[in-house]
Amino acid sequence: MNTRLRFMISILVIAVIGVGCSPSKATLTGTLIASGASDTVSNRLIALCQITGDLSDLPADCILMDMFATSNEQGKFQIANISQGKYFVLYDTNLSDFKSGLDKWKGKTLKLSDVQWVVSDYCGTTLDKVTVHVIQGMSLMTDSLKVAVRDLYACNSPFVLVLDPAKDKNVPLVVDVMGTTAEVEIPVHNFENNQ
Repeated sequence: MNTRLRFMISILVIAVIGVGCSPSKATLTGTLIASGASDTVSNRLIALCQITGDLSDLPADCILMDMFATSNEQGKFQIANISQGKYFVLYDTNLSDFKSGLDKWKGKTLKLSDVQWVVSDYCGTTLDKVTVHVIQGMSLMTDSLKVAVRDLYACNSPFVLVLDPAKDKNVPLVVDVMGTTAEVEIPVHNFENNQ
């Protein structure tokens, strides 16, 4: 066999192996769970933010993905064609337009570990002037302001970070997407503005 033919066969084998070893895509399915009697689970929008920062001190930084899902009447949703990895989940607040917010921030890093970045770059204000939105029927404690801002419960954000119901109330939910499918239950709230 001549050298040129061997070279072409080698390239073909490498290409086939490369295609076979490419990272597989996964599907995330989930169910929204109403946290209170007045909280709605139908027609809620859900997005993913791929974690890029250090998970030892949550929340970490993440890149907002250019994909979203809408929940059905039972609160079920599905996001397909996701790369394997760790994600935060965001859901809509109905305080501003979710799709416009997604268009503005998709592909960009949300520096959730940096409260000052959230206030200045995401909200475009200063901490003493930031508007905070809270869960309907609840009040915000002064010492919770930085946590609320960090979790995007601020400046009429179109989406907020999902918190882990199995952990401390201020710990974001981390979804580890491995294999071809992953499932998650997400507690959701309705929001109102608060100064």
